[in-house]
Amino acid sequence: MKPRFSVDPSKFDDWVLKEGFINCMVARFTHAFELSKTKWLGLVCEKNAYEAAQMLLECSALDVDSLRYKGHPLLVRAIRRRSKIVPLLIEHGASLRKVEEDPKAMYQASRNGHLDIVRYLVEEARVDPNKAKDNGATPIFIAAEKGHLDVVRYLVEEAKADPNKAKDDGWTPICIAARNGH
Repeated sequence: MKPRFSVDPSKFDDWVLKEGFINCMVARFTHAFELSKTKWLGLVCEKNAYEAAQMLLECSALDVDSLRYKGHPLLVRAIRRRSKIVPLLIEHGASLRKVEEDPKAMYQASRNGHLDIVRYLVEEARVDPNKAKDNGATPIFIAAEKGHLDVVRYLVEEAKADPNKAKDDGWTPICIAARNGH
């Protein structure tokens, strides 16, 4: 009897996530000889598969704070990938202290509107909210560009970031926000 469909085994993981076959994924997840739990969770974070991540976190006893994926703490990897799973990882025990290891974390958190992470980096990790990237973009510029008003408000009012600091090309946070309709 021929199978009803055929999937290249090396692409099975991507296919499961793309097609949304969460039950199939979890069934495969339970087989220890397949992928490690860490790799599965890292994969669903990269693919932004929120329901799959939620199911994996709820049905396993993973120490989320100690997990690493592709050489980085899982939370850092999720922030870098602009994952909507960041709050879920924090809820399940991922420590924001891991974020301190990543020099790009402040920019990524600002870009993605993760106010809790921006607040932690400024208040606990003592990251300078006015520190610019190579092109002159500051966290407030990045948040303003993406329309994250809550992050912009926090950076200006509480973190005392300079709202008039221009990028190397002369654009200020206010100008870029206006240009982008925010």
